[in-house]
Amino acid sequence: MRFTKPSARKAATTSLVSPSSAADTEDEPVRWSDVAASRKSTHPDVAPFKRVLDIFELCEHVLEYVPPKELLGMKRVCRSMNGVITKSPTLQTKLFFRAVPASTPWVVDASHSLLAGAKAVDTIRERDITGIAVQSARAYAYNPFTLSMREHDREAGLIYRFLSYIRSGTVCYDYIYLEHHMKSKLHTISEVASCRSMFVSQPSATKVVVEFYGRCEFPPWEDRRGLPKWYRGCVSRPTITNDSGVIVGEVLDVIRRETRGGDASFQHLCFTEGFAVSMEQKVFVEETAAVTRDTDPWDKHFKAE
Repeated sequence: MRFTKPSARKAATTSLVSPSSAADTEDEPVRWSDVAASRKSTHPDVAPFKRVLDIFELCEHVLEYVPPKELLGMKRVCRSMNGVITKSPTLQTKLFFRAVPASTPWVVDASHSLLAGAKAVDTIRERDITGIAVQSARAYAYNPFTLSMREHDREAGLIYRFLSYIRSGTVCYDYIYLEHHMKSKLHTISEVASCRSMFVSQPSATKVVVEFYGRCEFPPWEDRRGLPKWYRGCVSRPTITNDSGVIVGEVLDVIRRETRGGDASFQHLCFTEGFAVSMEQKVFVEETAAVTRDTDPWDKHFKAE
């Protein structure tokens, strides 16, 4: 292939077209293969795939199939992609930037089947009519970009964790931690970082409790001769309340305030209005509508027996 100077390239392209259309083709992209062969370019100005993605609805539909963490990174691809992700309510909800209303509580019936959606609504309605006891609770999908769940809780079955939450007196003991990258950069995260405006869960929780552990002294009346005089335990449990939904920035501000000085460390975050699940688990239950211990893919202990 013979390469030419820009001046020769312009002369070669203008000689292939009539003077009347020279002005229209001046801004068209010129390829070296066409210049070397002394022919008019047959390549389209815009690739067909680019034309498809220029349609907002089609681009939004394609991006709905992208995993959340990859979707967040695709905002850096180009301005057009960033505009679609930023303006789409569906994608903003997927990225936890947009709150969703509280969904129907999950229900466990007499046969220990976990119900959601319309089946849960019908079961609750029958309970109000017949008076048969039905256990219900709300599930919150924690934010996977900033939070993670304890491995022991992730391996436990959904029905087992649901019943444990009910029997514990509606106090959630699912330990939710900060992601490693968030914990390591806790004090260097910018005040304008996009992660601060994310909600901690979907649907958005209006109240969460943050536990901090530190040095606790034993009571003076205990005989601790030859034994340590202190132990590591819970030193504070501040509650964060926001009627519009608790966001990650509020949690980070509380952690920074409580850990200033190094006397206490962040332990975990608890939801007080329901129990925590992953987004994958929430989608599975709501799409299945009825889950038993046989069909629960997370019930590894049950299947190992």
